[in-house]
Amino acid sequence: MPSAAPAVAPSPQLAVAPRQAAASILSRLRDEIARIERPRLAEPAPRLSTGAGATDLLARPPQVEERRWILGDPSVDAVLSGGAGLDLCGLHEIKPDIGPEIRSQIGPQDGPQNRQAGRRREAADMASAWAAALGFALRLAARLPCRHGADGALPVHGQGGPLRTHPAPVLVIVVPVRVEREIGVLHASGLDALGLDPDRLLVVRTAKDAETAWAMEETLAARAVDGLVGLIDRLDLTMARRLALAARAQATPCLAVTAARTAPAAAAATRWRVGVAASAPHAQDPCAPGGDRITVRLERRRGSRAAGLDPLFQEPSCLEWCHEAFRFRLAA
Repeated sequence: MPSAAPAVAPSPQLAVAPRQAAASILSRLRDEIARIERPRLAEPAPRLSTGAGATDLLARPPQVEERRWILGDPSVDAVLSGGAGLDLCGLHEIKPDIGPEIRSQIGPQDGPQNRQAGRRREAADMASAWAAALGFALRLAARLPCRHGADGALPVHGQGGPLRTHPAPVLVIVVPVRVEREIGVLHASGLDALGLDPDRLLVVRTAKDAETAWAMEETLAARAVDGLVGLIDRLDLTMARRLALAARAQATPCLAVTAARTAPAAAAATRWRVGVAASAPHAQDPCAPGGDRITVRLERRRGSRAAGLDPLFQEPSCLEWCHEAFRFRLAA
């Protein structure tokens, strides 16, 4: 009869330190994933572990501690991280607010002509909601603190015309051509009226969502701008996480304007729902339009279990844009 095979002794390396070997494998896998996701970052990949010596992925880099990104109204800014303002190293999602009056343009009892007219009204209302969301994003971007020199400045209107007193941010705006056909093309004079210096803006036009996502990620990786505004239909889980990681690593905020009906981005530091509101009455002529107004609801704020439970944001709040001071204020 054949003799039994001799027992094989367990490997000393696996028997002595199995946990250390597994931790080493996980560490190499994390580094490899980070290298694939962010190939152009010079900093070492952030660790997701919470042990001693691990880097906190959500920690604010020291170079942004002295800067604040606020809306301008004390009651609103107090809600944002206790007055610390918006995260200068995060992804912020802005969605158009489509109310029930937009969703119910077409009824089952409508005839062909009424259905066609309802579709036209719905398209016009959706375009208005997109424009309101983009306007909110651009105004937020205009209030970004500048870190790339003071050759540009925030326009402040005074006697003798516009005065330049504060550095204007350097921005990249990524806009799909399809959205431009629906809500119009950005204009230099209009951007200047919002507090943005056209000489310090770069507008990137894309044909598809894949190109938009690529342009947004590459802009953040360059770390050559103060902020990024991108219009994209949806951010899936992977792309939202990639943008959030790039914004964190490069200390560059990303404002993503996404479609109203798509799933929200879980990696966003804040999520805003912005709608259309009637303008304020003019101080000199009640028949003329006054300051621009929008409705705003804060749906998510990182670090808060339910940002919507705050009294200020239980219902959509009406914000008015001050063209003289370039800041938001709560409408009376």
